[in-house]
Amino acid sequence: SSVLYGSSALNGIINFRTADASNTPVTKFFTEIGIFGSPRNRNWLWWNTPRIFTNTSFSHLQKFGKTDLGVSAYLMTDEGYRRLNGENMARMSLKLKHFSNRVEGLNYGLNISSGTTHRTDFLLWENAETGALKQSETTASEFRGDYITIDPFISLRKTDRYRHDLKVRFRSDRNRLPDNENNNSDAINFYSEYQLWYRLTDFLDLTSGFAENYSKVRSEFFGDHYALNLAGFAQLEI
Repeated sequence: SSVLYGSSALNGIINFRTADASNTPVTKFFTEIGIFGSPRNRNWLWWNTPRIFTNTSFSHLQKFGKTDLGVSAYLMTDEGYRRLNGENMARMSLKLKHFSNRVEGLNYGLNISSGTTHRTDFLLWENAETGALKQSETTASEFRGDYITIDPFISLRKTDRYRHDLKVRFRSDRNRLPDNENNNSDAINFYSEYQLWYRLTDFLDLTSGFAENYSKVRSEFFGDHYALNLAGFAQLEI
């Protein structure tokens, strides 16, 4: 796994995949609301009204001829049981996938995801006795961040002998701290990967390809910098 996914995968990988559309449209909606309980140590209780958290999500999958469509949205509000540590989050995504009529085994598409978060971070507790769940106002800071990813892809599979995959990702991040603008930062990242899978014999498979990763960061605190990584890989499986 470290050959195909990098040295961080020495202990294995977890692969998350969004669902594909079927011939039957599927729409799902989920929502929940909860209340934080009180701490056992009554000296730590600082709130007079219940601390609430909510989650809401929506998704829809549908086929339009040879084109798959998927849309989803997620909203979260968490007042938190720690003072000055609440968070609001929103995320939306779009998935398009088209199967070619002219070329057998060819499909291509585009995934777009965007999100925003607004929360308060902290560094120190107020004190160890009555302030164990209260952040010190001198170290609490407001944080606002958002991102967008654009992921085009193309795949060609011929019978069960070989497969070509080209994946590209463009990502932009923006982080803002209104109380401490010296910690603001912006980042862009461009990643691309080509992978070939080929069945040499009934018991021997070859996977090979190359990857590129470019990033550029503008940071008031750490300074501006960029990075470029290029890699090739090959793996035989028996």
